[in-house]
Amino acid sequence: MARNSVPDFPGLFVEIERNIPIAGLPPAIPCPFCGSSGINLEFQERPHADSAYYAHTSCYKCGAETRGGVGGHTIYQAAQAAARVWNNRHGSTAAPLGRRRRT
Repeated sequence: MARNSVPDFPGLFVEIERNIPIAGLPPAIPCPFCGSSGINLEFQERPHADSAYYAHTSCYKCGAETRGGVGGHTIYQAAQAAARVWNNRHGSTAAPLGRRRRT
């Protein structure tokens, strides 16, 4: 499905390759930039790294994404960690989506 279209699974983290929601993850909070509730999870297998799987999240509509990614020994562990990064960004002083300027 093309970017900017309506996501098939609003409010859920969706594996971008197969366009299926990942069961067992918390609901995805909307994108802070466009308000879309469709959030993608993308995976990479890294057999020779400390973590066997790597995942990062991005907005289905505008493409905003978390910096870097997180790893896990299983795909599900990587998905849980990536979902946590996306959902916790508002209260984080590290601001994974980029530092906010104080006004």
